[in-house]
Amino acid sequence: MELIKIENNKNHGLVISSRVVAEELGRRHDHVMRDLENILTSPDLGALIIQSEYKAGNGQMRKEFLLTKDGFILYMFNIQGNNDFKLAYINKFNEMERTLQETKRVPQTFREALLLAAEQQERIEEQEQKILEMKPKEEFYDEIIDSKDTIDIGTVAKVINKGIGRNKLFKILRDRKVLQNNNQPYQEYIDRGYFRCVESRFTKPNGTTSINIKTVVFQKGLDYINKLVCEV
Repeated sequence: MELIKIENNKNHGLVISSRVVAEELGRRHDHVMRDLENILTSPDLGALIIQSEYKAGNGQMRKEFLLTKDGFILYMFNIQGNNDFKLAYINKFNEMERTLQETKRVPQTFREALLLAAEQQERIEEQEQKILEMKPKEEFYDEIIDSKDTIDIGTVAKVINKGIGRNKLFKILRDRKVLQNNNQPYQEYIDRGYFRCVESRFTKPNGTTSINIKTVVFQKGLDYINKLVCEV
């Protein structure tokens, strides 16, 4: 996961947009907004989950929320989801907070400069070690994610390795209104670049020609399905 989507807002400090949360969790933004509005019914949370706006692609201003680290943690405690995603972003918040603090910490002597450099190097090495520890179990999955090709649903079930087979995965995607009853994706998810429908023609023994349509998954779709299954 490439953690580059936490911003340093000039008015509110380190925040993450509700749109980013929706994208990373594979959820609709309006559903995330609804959850946040329900949380805000509790008093004194306006400084943690901040109402804001953004300019949409059509130039219109639309509503979003900006979540501070505490607001993000509060939201994550209120939903089920991928714990790796939660921890990764909380760690990123902490890392960026430390970096901001260190930019304000100007060494006054050569000794202080050496100590500060040593502390920073130690943190870098700790992060690199964590990455190395996570790499073996993620290696095959990342290889698929980086692929330029598509894979079928059966292969997706094997790659995400959640103990479900091809037919069960089809049912989950139909229940979540990602796939239609014929196992073809709704247009929304094709437009997102998650799926593609491949059409093939074949001739039957009686000489008639039939068309078979197969749903295949791009790397973005694989990542989305993996997050979706974690919520089930």
